[in-house]
Amino acid sequence: DRVSRDDRGIMVLPEDPADKVRSSLRQLGEEYPRLRGFYPCPKRVLCSFVLSYAGFTGIYSVITCEANYNRDMPAYNIPFTIGHELAHLKGVMSEKEANFIGYLACIRSEDPDLRYSGAVLGFIYCANELKKRDPEAWKAVHEALDEDAMRDIIWNSAFWDAHEGSVSETADRLNDTYLKTEGLEAGTASYDQVVDMIVTYTKGRE
Repeated sequence: DRVSRDDRGIMVLPEDPADKVRSSLRQLGEEYPRLRGFYPCPKRVLCSFVLSYAGFTGIYSVITCEANYNRDMPAYNIPFTIGHELAHLKGVMSEKEANFIGYLACIRSEDPDLRYSGAVLGFIYCANELKKRDPEAWKAVHEALDEDAMRDIIWNSAFWDAHEGSVSETADRLNDTYLKTEGLEAGTASYDQVVDMIVTYTKGRE
């Protein structure tokens, strides 16, 4: 209830969260040396509709060493994605590790927009895995989810469904091939493997 919403009840970001994510990553760098140092300002892709139809939330340019993100996607994706793409700039090429750093940058922040972004994305990744393993447990967790969060998740699904097609299918295949040639055997499935890291991290803190 601390995040801003439009008249439909969908989360909106009152300002660009890039600086807050960069600040959170620098704070993480005090605990994790690999994350120390300068973080350039990530760029909002001008023609973000291209990323939407390709099914991409963000993209890291290995040529210019820039983190870019889709400015058109549902708002709760943005802080998490910025953290993910900036992690690549520190040489973290594993997608599950970049996802985990994006998650940490969000949930460890004092900013409610960032914490919400990390919580919702973390929930989605973990709930999807739970549904495969224990549908009944997933149902119980799903039914207990806050109505506002559920509204955001439904809107997110509708957004990406509206952009699905041959372009997104081709982009997914190309990305899967690229990741496998880079040594990530799971390909695009490696994004979902962040669940193991979230669970291990949470249990470790407890």
